[in-house]
Amino acid sequence: MPTARFVWPCFALAVLCATPARAQEQVDTAQLVAKGKELALAHDWDKALQVLDRALATAPDDVEGLRWRGHARTGAGRYGDALADLDRAIDLGAGDAWTLYARGMALHHLGRHEQAIASYTAALRADAGWIKAYEWRGYTKSLLGDHIGAVADLDQAIAGDPGNAQLFFIRGKAFAALLDFERAELDLYKVVDAEADNADAHAQLGYLKYCLGQGERAEALLERALALDPKGQVEAHAWLFHRRADLGLKDRAQQELDAVRALGKAKDADAAALQWPLQVVAFLAGECDGDALLAKAAALGGPEAERRRCEALLHIGLVHARAGRKDDAVRALARAVALDTRDAWEWSLARATLRRLLDAEH
Repeated sequence: MPTARFVWPCFALAVLCATPARAQEQVDTAQLVAKGKELALAHDWDKALQVLDRALATAPDDVEGLRWRGHARTGAGRYGDALADLDRAIDLGAGDAWTLYARGMALHHLGRHEQAIASYTAALRADAGWIKAYEWRGYTKSLLGDHIGAVADLDQAIAGDPGNAQLFFIRGKAFAALLDFERAELDLYKVVDAEADNADAHAQLGYLKYCLGQGERAEALLERALALDPKGQVEAHAWLFHRRADLGLKDRAQQELDAVRALGKAKDADAAALQWPLQVVAFLAGECDGDALLAKAAALGGPEAERRRCEALLHIGLVHARAGRKDDAVRALARAVALDTRDAWEWSLARATLRRLLDAEH
């Protein structure tokens, strides 16, 4: 019995000594998570991950830490790890709109678009006013070809955030995919009005104007896009080549091909991004035939293969039409239109040119 009298006080003392340590540990974790969140919101992904890794090393089931580390991992391009964190946070009870939306973002970047849409939908069930979920669900629907559904979601997003030019840009492209060029033009001009230096918006408007047969205006817009972002608007050179070749401006048309080749020779050239544009240039310069260009499109493969095939057939058709080979042009353009690439400007231009050629027969 005397032993017991000494054991219990020792045990009680141990508990009293441990309790402040655990409390301090909880405080430290909360502070680290708060700091990690602050860094993540500032898009300082690497530092955010360093801090959040420390927090979760001592508290691996801290829901707030998992949520923000998942977000930071998405920002850092570690999408699989991000999804693991966000799934764990949800398993531990985080059913809020933000976490479900963040999970959708990770799935989106992993290419699991249908699952991403389901996660955005769950976020909207948790909070019907979550604008970012409408935005990204709309964008993802458009990628899957559901442009009507995309427009409905983007309408909701714009109603809640009418000053966000990016929403009008995405909806404008969706309208264009639906061949509603009038509303597409209105949306894209809203982007240009809000962001005068937005090269993408100028390029999209240029392609739209070209499809509408407004060549002079298309030319001005495409030139502006290239002036703002010469490395990011490479395909505009091919459209300008056709415009100038149609006008008989051979030297100026050649300058467009030379510009792409110059980009390919630059020290900081993105070889992967320029691989296909340089193949197109070789065809337009007469260095290979249409069959060779189609073979190159097939050889490049990847998710863009169908669009490259559509683009190749468009260029083939335009070259045939310019040379007076109407039947060959019609065949190439009809093959382009038959492809499931309705969201590509090349598809729209192929359709418009084909209609013009066929109408000329009557």
